[in-house]
Amino acid sequence: MKQIFFLIAISLLIISCNRPNKEAQVKRLKIQTDSICQAMLVMNTKTILNYSYPAFIKVMGGADKMANGLSEGRKESEGHLIFVKSILSENPSEIVEVNDELQVVVPIVIETANAKKSYKEKSNLIAISNDHGNNWLFINTFGRKLSDLVNDYPNLSLNLGLIRK
Repeated sequence: MKQIFFLIAISLLIISCNRPNKEAQVKRLKIQTDSICQAMLVMNTKTILNYSYPAFIKVMGGADKMANGLSEGRKESEGHLIFVKSILSENPSEIVEVNDELQVVVPIVIETANAKKSYKEKSNLIAISNDHGNNWLFINTFGRKLSDLVNDYPNLSLNLGLIRK
């Protein structure tokens, strides 16, 4: 009986050691959000794809189509003399647990500029982790409402509460 209790206690200890606490989850989330924001700023499509949620890549038409669309969109903006100056993340919302996933909204601010003026636009990334917050993958909401996103991503929690523009 003591051996069974000991094995259960050791198993629980191992499981709890592999699960980061909320503070560690948020720290990793912020680091990885900063990485994808930096990749979006310099248009590093390889890094953007590595940090993108697989279903998001699928919705965007696949990796090649997504990479081409990002590059073409940037070229078109720059052709109109509109340049991205910065992409900064703000504090994430509360992390929501859905089945075996962690989900969270990370507001971002995209600053663009032309020769005359700078503009700031707010948007959101949805971050999803399938490994207790060690690694996060992202969905760019492109300003869409959560109710619209659920059609493409049925696993999203309706408790995410996207930040309005």
